[in-house]
This record gives sequence, C-alpha cells and structure tokens, in this order.
Amino acid sequence: QPLWLRWWFITLAILAIFGLFFWYQTERDKRLQRVNVLQREKAESQFQALKSQINPHFLFNSFNTLIIIIEENPGLAVEYVENLSDFYRKMMQYRDKDVISLSEEIELVRNYHFLLEKRFGQNFTLQIEINDDLGFIAPLTLQMLVENAVKHNVISKTRPLNMEISRNKGDDFIFV
Repeated sequence: QPLWLRWWFITLAILAIFGLFFWYQTERDKRLQRVNVLQREKAESQFQALKSQINPHFLFNSFNTLIIIIEENPGLAVEYVENLSDFYRKMMQYRDKDVISLSEEIELVRNYHFLLEKRFGQNFTLQIEINDDLGFIAPLTLQMLVENAVKHNVISKTRPLNMEISRNKGDDFIFV
C-alpha cells in the first residue's frame, strides 16, 4: 500500500490539520484581543485629552462673563458664581468616571446652558427634549457638543445660535 493510504498516515494528517486549525484560531484570537486593547486605549486617551481641553478655554470665558456681570448686576453675579462653582464641582466629580447616568449629564448641560445664557443673552437658546432619560453616557459628552457648537459658530443678534438636544422614548440615539 502507498504511504498516504496507510491508517497511521491518515490519522497523523488529520491530527496535523486539526492542530494547524487550532493554532490558527488561537493566533487570530490573540491578534483580535491586541487590536481591541489598542483601540480601547486609543479611545480612552482621546477622551482624556478632550476632557483636559475643556477647563482652560471655558474658565477663561466664564471669568470674562463674570467681570461684565459684576459691573452690571451684582446680584446676578452671585447667582452666576454659584452656578459656575456647581458646574465645576460636578465636572470634577464626573471626570474620573467612565459613564454617568443620562439624567446627570442633562443636569450638567442645563447648568452649562445657564452660564452660556448669561454670556450670550437671548442670542443663544438650548432646548432639551429628552422623553426618556434612562441610560448611561460618557461624562461631559453632551456638554462638549454644546461647547463646540458655541466655539465654532458666530453668536450675535443677527445670527443667534439655536440648539436642540432630543431623544425619543426607547430610542438609543441622542440628537444634537
């Protein structure tokens, strides 16, 4: 009988094929795990970089607004400082968390809206129409979107900025 037709050769060939298949699967799984870890680390580092960019820019604008309000309306300036400190307290509280509840994020955005409203007056409006605030979101996500809209648009009497944040009940998406 030829060598390739003997029972022991066929058994060894089948074992070799299964061994190669098993080796391929384990190497592929290791490679996929490495790719997933790298992607997660990349996303986390980008998120940390975005969070660190928020503070200096926003703080500078807040102090400029506060200077103007102090001169015009000292009572409003006290309310502004209270909201500003509350906003920063929540930012510091949330910044080390991976996720927060959607209701906490909405409360943070409402507080941020108050600060922007005092800065821009009626030239900036924000409507929040979230019918279902169940779920979780990365901290400061909506706040960053609002901040970027303010940062990259002209806001004046002739060109007011109107923003809307909405989510339908049971929907997985939030629209800004």
